[in-house]
Amino acid sequence: MLVHGGAPVENVDTTRKSFVIHYMPDGANRGADIVGPFNW
Repeated sequence: MLVHGGAPVENVDTTRKSFVIHYMPDGANRGADIVGPFNW
């Protein structure tokens, strides 16, 4: 449940796109333990 963020794009000619993959070992997914009003 890593939080990501960034600033709004101010100039589309100077921004970049990215593709991110996160790996975790078996048993490390604690998503069910997270409680709160998240926007995802």
